Amino acid sequence: MNTQADIFVVGANGYVGSAVADRLAADGASVTGTYHSTPGRWGHRQFDFWSDDPSRLAAGDCLVFASTVERDDRPLDEFEARVGALTDACSGLRFVYVSTDSVFGGESGWYSEDEPTAPRSHYGRRSARFETLVEENCTDYCIVRPSYVYGYSGGELDSRLAQTFRSLRSGEVVRYYDDYFKSPVEVNQLAAILSRVCTGGFQGTLHVGGPRMSVFEFHRRAASAFGVSPDRVEPASMPAESSLPTDTSLDSSRVAREFGLRPAPVVESLTCSSVDDVLATKSE
Repeated sequence: MNTQADIFVVGANGYVGSAVADRLAADGASVTGTYHSTPGRWGHRQFDFWSDDPSRLAAGDCLVFASTVERDDRPLDEFEARVGALTDACSGLRFVYVSTDSVFGGESGWYSEDEPTAPRSHYGRRSARFETLVEENCTDYCIVRPSYVYGYSGGELDSRLAQTFRSLRSGEVVRYYDDYFKSPVEVNQLAAILSRVCTGGFQGTLHVGGPRMSVFEFHRRAASAFGVSPDRVEPASMPAESSLPTDTSLDSSRVAREFGLRPAPVVESLTCSSVDDVLATKSE
């Protein structure tokens, strides 16, 4: 990495953002993190997406947007205006937007970057709109779509697995859909790829996901990786009336071609001693 790179991370106190800030700093970048209300390890500068002047962020070499403002319930026109102002103000920087697999409808799965988006949720629709405004307003950008992010960030396990392990260790049975498919990616592997993206020259969209699997199988494998019996992880079927997209698994072959990196399977990811070792490109 260019050790002189000055990089802003919006959402640096969040689960993904803090892992990204950690990795960027480890790779030699000068990192400035933003926070909304409470400073944290990377909360150097307060920034409110909804009210602050985004030109405050238009400095340095790159901006990584890893906040989750798409989940806010404010009116869509207000959301679009704020994203437009942000991307306009930062159009002279390299802009890296951490998006989501929720921009897809889930009808087919194994989505490539070139397939059209068809979001079904509030979060997915706003994420897709954010992507469009990045493409329209930024000349140097990369949109990164992860799927089902898990693992330890800043010493804290993701909320999904933390809840599963609490339940299993207390003797409870947990049930997950075996007909709901994702491409889980470990958070520090995602951060390592984002670090490469920040100082690389790739333009466009990248999918970053591990092997396709059901959320049921994901939780069974994760339990095994932590030495917890998976016997009380039981399958369930998605209700017919569910609005969840059935299969938003991602084809991540482009990131392997462009960067020589491929996210590792769940057990290997949770038991490895080196993120970089398991990220080496492997055959399908």
